[in-house]
Amino acid sequence: MDLVSALKTLKASDDGVLQSHKIQTILILRDVGHRLQTRILPTPLDPSPTNSEAEDDSSVFTENSERGQLWHSSFGTRLPDTESDKSPPPSTSIITTKKPKRTKGETLLKAVIGVLPWIWSIRNENVLDLIGRKRSASTDRRTEDIARVVGDADARQEDRLLRACALISYVSELGSYEKSHNKDSRVNQLAQLVSSGHTKTDSFHERKGSVIAQFVRDTPVFKEKESMIRRATGNGVKLHVLKRLIEERLKSQGLPHECDAILHVLGLVKHRVFGTTYENTLDFVDLLFAEDTLVTLPSPDDKEPNKDSLSQIHVLDVIGALSPWSRALQKSYEGWSAPDMEK
Repeated sequence: MDLVSALKTLKASDDGVLQSHKIQTILILRDVGHRLQTRILPTPLDPSPTNSEAEDDSSVFTENSERGQLWHSSFGTRLPDTESDKSPPPSTSIITTKKPKRTKGETLLKAVIGVLPWIWSIRNENVLDLIGRKRSASTDRRTEDIARVVGDADARQEDRLLRACALISYVSELGSYEKSHNKDSRVNQLAQLVSSGHTKTDSFHERKGSVIAQFVRDTPVFKEKESMIRRATGNGVKLHVLKRLIEERLKSQGLPHECDAILHVLGLVKHRVFGTTYENTLDFVDLLFAEDTLVTLPSPDDKEPNKDSLSQIHVLDVIGALSPWSRALQKSYEGWSAPDMEK
């Protein structure tokens, strides 16, 4: 397809299709504008948005329950250096080089892209069906959900998802504890350290006197499983720190920041999250915001997808579209699984 035909195809595209691929479209158009030395779309450097842009921020992600279409507002990211993108001149000699080892950020991103099709496939299922397994009513069911997958490399995705819900739930309780005891937010502390580049510090270590340790000790129903719950809460905190970094990047680019589903997505690949240190978490965020960070999903209307009905969609669009479902899942899980704290 020549350039003119491609431009005509883009112009004639259905509005719904454009909305589903909005991130990719915006990023490419911004890149084209940069190369043409003209502004095609507003960039994060614009001092103030238009009224319509400001209004869009309040309702960026919506979900069409009948069609499951993806919607996202204008997306901004750093433009590539066109000079550095130029191919080097051909060499007369053949040089054999080893394929560079994948970075930890790249490994985590690959894992995230790998689980998105599964979580996308269950987005229309009743969340109560996912969490309503028969479990003991006399204990904190969250510890069961965590213990069920410990050491099991072949654990079912449904069980990994319940573990993610458990980790997120403990951090929610930690936040309530911090507020009621006038403690600084642990998630905020760590996110600020990472954002400012202060990753080579002991502040990331959870000590016996840490707020997490105090939270667990001060919660009577945790008494018999303090060590397990302390680790689980710390793990959940890291998921929330990554979410906070993504939110901050969206905010810094003047974009709405609905990305709750990233918590459950990262929870599904917990082993990869904890193979990534706080020192290189920003590398993962950078990769997540690249224009070619796409995931292949079936078209919304295809109940029995085949290779001809697959579509590539930006990961952040998918996470945004999944977020309402993600919140409903977590709310139902916490009502079902957390113990009565007054007992």
